[in-house]
Amino acid sequence: MKQRVTVLVESGNHAYEIRDLTETGYAVVYLTSGLYRNLPEYLDMAIEVIRDKQMFEPAFFEQQLAELEGKYEIASVFTTSDFMIPLVTQYCQAKGYYNLNPDLADTLRNKHKFRQRQQELGFPTPAFRLCRSVEEGEDFLARMNKGLVFKPVNGNQSEGIRLIYTVEELREAYDTLQLLSRFTKGVVENSEYLLEAYVPGAIFSCEFMKDRNGVHILGVTNRYLGEPPSFVESGFIFPYQGVETEPVIEETRKFIERFQFDFGPCHIEYIMGNDGQLYILEVNPRLFGFPCYWLINQAMSVNIFAAIASLFETGVFTANTAASKVATLFEYYPPTEGYISIDVKSLQSSESGPLWVMNHAPQSRFYSSTSSNNDTLLSVLTCAETDKQCIELAQSVCESIEVTVRTKPKVPYLV
Repeated sequence: MKQRVTVLVESGNHAYEIRDLTETGYAVVYLTSGLYRNLPEYLDMAIEVIRDKQMFEPAFFEQQLAELEGKYEIASVFTTSDFMIPLVTQYCQAKGYYNLNPDLADTLRNKHKFRQRQQELGFPTPAFRLCRSVEEGEDFLARMNKGLVFKPVNGNQSEGIRLIYTVEELREAYDTLQLLSRFTKGVVENSEYLLEAYVPGAIFSCEFMKDRNGVHILGVTNRYLGEPPSFVESGFIFPYQGVETEPVIEETRKFIERFQFDFGPCHIEYIMGNDGQLYILEVNPRLFGFPCYWLINQAMSVNIFAAIASLFETGVFTANTAASKVATLFEYYPPTEGYISIDVKSLQSSESGPLWVMNHAPQSRFYSSTSSNNDTLLSVLTCAETDKQCIELAQSVCESIEVTVRTKPKVPYLV
C-alpha cells in the first residue's frame, strides 16, 4: 500500500509549511528549485525533498510528479510560491486535484494581462503600458510627465518594483530587471516590463479562501510602506478595523464574482487614492508572504498551513475565521549604507507568542540599500487584545534593541 502524501512545491515561507504540516500528521514531499532560502531543519522533516534548478521547466516538473505518482498516493499538490502557481494549477487540473483554474492563474501572474482583464471587467486602473525596450519606456514617461511605477510582468513580492521619474531611474530599474532575470535563471521575464501611473495613497490587503462551498474572508490588513523609490512594507496590522475595511471587503467580493475566482487562498493588495478611489494593485493566489502566516495563526488561533493543506485535499476550508486578537508586524530596514548588526539577546521572544522577534542581522554584514522585503534586518511580531497594545509592545521592544552601524563618509562630488 502506497504512503499518502501532500506534495508542496516551492515554499514562499522558507519551508515553515513542512514543519506545521508534519506536526499535524501530514507526510510531506517537497519539490524546490533551490533558488530561495529554506530552513534545513524543516527540510529534514519532509519524507522526501527533490531539489533541482530545472523545477520551473514544465517537462521536468511533470516528470518529477509522474515519478512521485508511482511511489506515493498523492492527496494534494499546492504551492505558496508565486513563480510555481501556473505550473501547479495546470498539473492539478489535468489530474483532477483541487486548485485554481490555470487560465485565471496565468492572468493573475502576468501583471499586464491582469490590468487588461481589470479594464474589461470594469475595475478602475491607473494608466499603464507594456514596454519591450527602454526606448518604449522613455516615450511613455515623456508623455505621462509624472511618476511611474516600474514592474516586472511576473515578479515576486516587491522585487524589481520601483517608482521612477527620470530616464536615468528608468534605465536603473531596467538594469535591475536584467539582474533579477539572471538570478532566477530566466524565471523573471526580462524581455518586457510594465509601467503604470503612480497613485499615492494608503495601502490595504484582503486575505480570503474560496472553497467549493463559498468564500471565507479572513480579514483586512493595513500596510505601512517605506519611502519610495522601492515599495517595501514596514508595518502590518491584522485584522485591521477602520472605515476602509468594508469597502475593501466589498471590492474583494466584486473581484471574486467578476474574475470567477474558483478555488484556493488569495491575497489582494489595494491602494486607496487621495480621492477615495480604491484600486487593486495586484492579486496573488496565496496568502500574504512570510512571516505573515503568524499574524493569522495568532489572531485566529489556527494552524493556517494545515488548514490550507486540508482545503486542497478535501475542497473545504474548515478553520476558524473569527479573530479573537490582533496581531502586528514591524520590519526594520537598513537606515544607511554600511556594516550593520543588531543585538536582541536580552529579549524573551517565542514563535508561540505573544512576542516573536526575528533578527536577520545578528552578525555584522554589509548592506548597500533597501530594494525589496528581502533586505529586512529585523522582524518584530506582536499579538494582544487590541492594536494599541500590540503597537505599544512593539515599541517597547524596539527601544530595547541596539543597532550598530559602521560606515564611512563620502565626498558628494565623487558619489
